[in-house]
Amino acid sequence: MENERLGILLILLGMSLFCIQDIFIKLIIANTSILQILVFRAILGFILLTGYLYLNQKRITYKSNYPFIALLRGTFFF
Repeated sequence: MENERLGILLILLGMSLFCIQDIFIKLIIANTSILQILVFRAILGFILLTGYLYLNQKRITYKSNYPFIALLRGTFFF
């Protein structure tokens, strides 16, 4: 029962964070280009992910079985 409650709370937290992100993007879109928003979001995500992995003592590897596809997706922010 405890895991079910935790799962529901994490889903609600994730949905709330996506809503907050959407609100911030709609507020700044009038003064900022899409490319700037995407680059900032990618850099922020990289920093947060690296910090999370470092704090949890996880092995940090930035590898892919398909490096060309990963590079293409990163280039076009897809």
